[in-house]
Amino acid sequence: VKGMEVDSAMVISDDLTLRFSVARTDGKYASYQNGPCPLELTGTATSVCDLSGKPLASLPKLVLSGGFDYQRPAQVLGIEGNLYLRSDFTRRDDTNAQSSISKYTWIDGYSLVNASVGFMQSDAWDLSLWMRNVLKEEYMQTLTVQAGNSGLIVGLPSDPATYGLTLQIAM
Repeated sequence: VKGMEVDSAMVISDDLTLRFSVARTDGKYASYQNGPCPLELTGTATSVCDLSGKPLASLPKLVLSGGFDYQRPAQVLGIEGNLYLRSDFTRRDDTNAQSSISKYTWIDGYSLVNASVGFMQSDAWDLSLWMRNVLKEEYMQTLTVQAGNSGLIVGLPSDPATYGLTLQIAM
């Protein structure tokens, strides 16, 4: 595996912090002469495949992420505290979920955005309204060819857009 990663956080002001990271990787099998064959070769006389030089499974070439935290002293309903807004995003390139690099186990790249808004009273409590997968992105988290290359592919779909309210109380 060859690659590079940059991770940064910038304090723009007392109220605003920005975060950003990028990871670029190029992972290939140096030598994998007796590897598993892809599903599309099931039924042929081929029992092992040479995967030397093929990309590693589940390793996207590019992953980007970033976000921000904005916090401001505020008074809400006569209570002194901090009002905050947070958001983060992640973008992942296409990747193949199986070492056999089957054309049926490619997972398309996807982007996720999460956000929250809340009010916190010093170290006493924190009330936040949050949402995950704001853009309602539909993607597969993983795809797996079942043992014996029977033709059955099992996948784990993305989480739907989810929202909630959380109250944390310090003890």
